[in-house]
Amino acid sequence: MSVRASNISFDGAPVELELTSPCIVLIDPLALDGLRTQLQKVGQVPLVERRRLLRELSQPLRIGLHDVTNFRPGVFRVSVADFERADNSPDPRTVDIDSGTMVLADLAHLARVAQVLTWKRYDLALRAPAGDDTAFMAMRSELGGPFFAVLSASGDTAFDGDGAFRLRDNAPTPA
Repeated sequence: MSVRASNISFDGAPVELELTSPCIVLIDPLALDGLRTQLQKVGQVPLVERRRLLRELSQPLRIGLHDVTNFRPGVFRVSVADFERADNSPDPRTVDIDSGTMVLADLAHLARVAQVLTWKRYDLALRAPAGDDTAFMAMRSELGGPFFAVLSASGDTAFDGDGAFRLRDNAPTPA
């Protein structure tokens, strides 16, 4: 039996994630794993300090920080079409992707996402049969909600694989 998670997409479908803060963190899963310890420590400081700390961690892959305009807490939808290329851009919203996949996380929940979405669990989830997101659903449940999303690139959009990307100004949209 297939179990699909609305916050996971490897087929070009949009994802949904719950936001309790207006800032979405955009990060490559490889960077998330490599910075796991530091990202968990970021969660120990006030929300206003987290941005600065994340900018300091943005090497060698940049971590993007996108503010949702007219923010109200709730569930938001993001699709691969919501991204634009941002090569050589100094824009703090820009994320560098080296794996063809992006993790989006609510800044308020980033430390916990870094704790729960380990490379071992991510790899195990990727080895599941196509359409079976049971492992991702377990992580989502452990977090208490879909405070993260995993979105794979699509060859027919601006987010087409590796490179530098950012969310468009009008993204994401309420679900």
